Amino acid sequence: QFASLLWIEQEQGRPAAILELTNLMQPLDIAEVGFDSEQAADADAAPAGQPLVSATDELYYRRKAAAVWWMLRGITGDKPLQQALTEWRSQPFSTDDPSIQAIAFEKLLEKTSGKDLGWFFADWVLRDRGLPDLSIADIEPRQIAAGKGHDAGWLVAVTVHNDGAPAVDVPLTVLSGDFTTTTRIHIAGFSNATTRIIVSTAPTQVILNDGSTPEVRAASHSREVVVQPTAPGF
Repeated sequence: QFASLLWIEQEQGRPAAILELTNLMQPLDIAEVGFDSEQAADADAAPAGQPLVSATDELYYRRKAAAVWWMLRGITGDKPLQQALTEWRSQPFSTDDPSIQAIAFEKLLEKTSGKDLGWFFADWVLRDRGLPDLSIADIEPRQIAAGKGHDAGWLVAVTVHNDGAPAVDVPLTVLSGDFTTTTRIHIAGFSNATTRIIVSTAPTQVILNDGSTPEVRAASHSREVVVQPTAPGF
């Protein structure tokens, strides 16, 4: 299913692939377990969905798994993921427990990407902690004067809230004039995270997630930015 999404992206463009991913995830959005607190998500008696390492329902081993591969690609980049998959395919067949194999692949992908992925595999592969529930909590734009390493412009502080249990790493885009500036923001479960982005002209809109990470509700959030010009300064 992940390969099918890649083919759609190559033939029809990324928006078409994201739309297909969104449609693919709709049944899971309804079926997936939800938690109302971190304590409930971590409790031994918490209702369990289906961790990918032991999934028996195609909602998980096909649909959610495709989304997990897509998210991994976004976090690590194409080349590190391709390298890890190539090395993995060259290894002898393993009869180890699926959890052990998943952790082995995690370590391999960490080696090719140089990124810590323990949090991702813990929340998305080894356990089923439901889906994230993101929102833009606050936007604070501020004019800044030219300084060391940057021209005069705007510093945009964006705070994001995650009301779901799993941690996520999603794209965050600031629109300013004819330009778009995109970075990634990591938000742990049931918490806030803030990132700051410098843009050259007054920001007009902030977009959180682009549909590439499944959520409990909408998988993309946008908010207009209202700026009040002030004298440049810090």
